Amino acid sequence: MYIMPPPGKPLIYYQRQVGGNCRLHSLNGYFGHEKITQTQWSEYQTEYDKILKSRYNTDTSCKQYDMISSAGQTIVSWILMIHGIHTRYFPPQFRPTHTPRATPDVLPDWLFLFNSNHIWGIRYYEPHKEWFKVDSLSGISSFDIRTLETSKDGIIVPITDNEREFARLGDLISATVEPLGVAKYIHDSNDRNEPLGDLEVYMGSAFACLDSQMHKNKCGNRTIQILINEWYHFLSVWTNKKCNDVDFMLRHVPHFVETIIRIK
Repeated sequence: MYIMPPPGKPLIYYQRQVGGNCRLHSLNGYFGHEKITQTQWSEYQTEYDKILKSRYNTDTSCKQYDMISSAGQTIVSWILMIHGIHTRYFPPQFRPTHTPRATPDVLPDWLFLFNSNHIWGIRYYEPHKEWFKVDSLSGISSFDIRTLETSKDGIIVPITDNEREFARLGDLISATVEPLGVAKYIHDSNDRNEPLGDLEVYMGSAFACLDSQMHKNKCGNRTIQILINEWYHFLSVWTNKKCNDVDFMLRHVPHFVETIIRIK
C-alpha cells in the first residue's frame, strides 16, 4: 500500500506485516511495489537453501532463519543480486567510518536495517532532503539519519555502481596479498587457523558483484560466467573438508586473485 505523508511529502510504498515475512516486505518496500509475491518468496527460500548446501555444504532453512555467508550474503542480498543489485553487509554493532550521506558513492536512497528478529528499510527522498523509516510493523515515520552512528542495528546497503564497487574490492584484494604474495598469505593465514582470512570475504564479495552485474546486463559474458562458476565450484570443494588443505588452495586461489586484479 501507499501511505500519504504530510502535505508536500512523497508517496511511500510499504506492506503490512503478514506472519514472519518482514524480509519479503522490506524487499518490496525497496522496489516500491509488490515485485515479489508470497509464492515467489517461498520458491526463493527453497532455491537459496539449495545454493547454500551446494556451496557451503551446510543445511539451512531460510523459512526459519538467515545464514550469513562469508561474503556477507543473506537471502535478501541474494534476491537483490539476481535482480542485478549488489550489496554491502555491515553486521550489528559495526559502523563505517562516515555517516551515510557523507558517502554518496556507497549508499543509495534505501538502506535495509536489521536485528536478530526483524528487518525494515529507510528511504531517502532527495527533493525533500529527508529520510523515512519504512517498517512492516510500525508503518511510515520520519527517520533521523544521524542515529545510525550510534545504532546497534545491522545494515545491508544496495550498491548503485557495480563497476566502482568491483574496483574497490579488487584494491582490497591487492592490498591484502601484495605485501607477501598470495602463496605466503595462504600459508600464514592457515597457520593462524584462519584459512584465507579476509581474502575469502573480499573474493566472495567480488564474485557476487560480478554475478549481480551479469544478472543486471541480462546478457552473458561467457568468460566471466565461467569464472564465477569456477569460484562457486571451488567453494563447494573447499568447504567440504578442504579448508585447511594448503595445496588445494595454492592450486586455485592465485588464479582467482590474479584474475580479479587483472579485470578490476
